[in-house]
Amino acid sequence: MSFTRDQKRKALQRELAFRRNVYRKRISNHTMKQDDADREIALLEAILADYTTEPEPFLSPTQIQMIGANEMDDPRLPKKEKP
Repeated sequence: MSFTRDQKRKALQRELAFRRNVYRKRISNHTMKQDDADREIALLEAILADYTTEPEPFLSPTQIQMIGANEMDDPRLPKKEKP
């Protein structure tokens, strides 16, 4: 199964809303510390930020070869022996 960036982003937003609600109750019941809740929420927010910003453009080595990039200058490509 595969998911789009938008589907992943929306799932993270739902999860964050759910956890904020649950953590609030757990903190008031003294079954969770505020610091622990803050850390967990911050981690999910950091992951969400990965899905709300534009991804960096990436070309695979095959794509680079197809467009004729200089293979010797691209560190992502395996080095070829000179003839």
